[in-house]
Amino acid sequence: MAQVRGIAVLDPLFGAGWGLQPDPRLALDRTPLADDLFETVESGWASLTGGLIAAVQRLDLDPGVWASVAWDERSGPAEVAGLEEKLAVAVEFGARMFAVAIRQRAAAEDWVAANVPGRITILPVPSTIPVDPWAVLREYLSKFTREPQVPASVEDNDGFQCCRQYYLNLPAFSGHDSRFYRSHLQPFIAGRCRVAIRDRHPAFAATHFVTVVSKSPELAVMLAHATAATNCLLLHTPEGKLAESAEHCRRLLEGRAAGIPTPFSTGAEMGEDIRRAVERFTHGVPPDRVVLDLKSATSKMKYWVARAARPGNWLFNLETTFLDDRRNDPGTERPELWQA
Repeated sequence: MAQVRGIAVLDPLFGAGWGLQPDPRLALDRTPLADDLFETVESGWASLTGGLIAAVQRLDLDPGVWASVAWDERSGPAEVAGLEEKLAVAVEFGARMFAVAIRQRAAAEDWVAANVPGRITILPVPSTIPVDPWAVLREYLSKFTREPQVPASVEDNDGFQCCRQYYLNLPAFSGHDSRFYRSHLQPFIAGRCRVAIRDRHPAFAATHFVTVVSKSPELAVMLAHATAATNCLLLHTPEGKLAESAEHCRRLLEGRAAGIPTPFSTGAEMGEDIRRAVERFTHGVPPDRVVLDLKSATSKMKYWVARAARPGNWLFNLETTFLDDRRNDPGTERPELWQA
């Protein structure tokens, strides 16, 4: 039996008139197969498109997540026929989740409640304004795919790229994305920054790191790990959330560095508070063993942190590209280091 191979074209991501298009080299226009075989994928739209995107991103599909969603170029995700039969087959094969067009959510959930309560979760796929297949599917790609493994080392760029793609598919600021960032991306990024710093500044060997903690403690932790410092002054304003963030940062550093949360005033005493805190923290420490972070703070705070530097201290900044959702784009980090 001859095996037919075709080229999948993702036209819905770029324009209308999409489907499975046969490779011209197969000359199928001269065979009966040309009639309607590649005309449409109908209810397989979400599965096929999501699967092809996952393949491009080098992510593995999760066999426990099924979907049956058609595509309408005017309204987006569309209803499919035979939904109950498809749900029954999915349950039989051990599916945990099943995606349907939002207009079929109630019917799908009613069938689950009546036949297999609690055994499968329905994922409603809504449309977007304007109708955009990528925007529709993006939130679900992280559900359709398995969580990739942590990169094996700072040389494992392929592993890092898989993790980066998975992270970008996660809904921003969902909690899941920050946990995944800490476990899968942060060690690689910090390690690569350490390598870059060591290559450019072979004499750099800081033991004491000074930073201002923001509402995203992951950044302070990553910067501390990038410098390989074992003592960290975690400056923060008295605001409750930032005090909690500093304490959370201290816990995240445990085992690799000793974190010391230290509040400072937001008023006229800010400069003096920061100067005294840095002076106490670095007392007796050789100047070239101290590094002050100028990334994680407002302009005013950065000014006072820089003013607290002594001759010979290192000043550290991390440049990065930000995504439209204001998360930093993993892999674009560029460490900058110089001495006062």
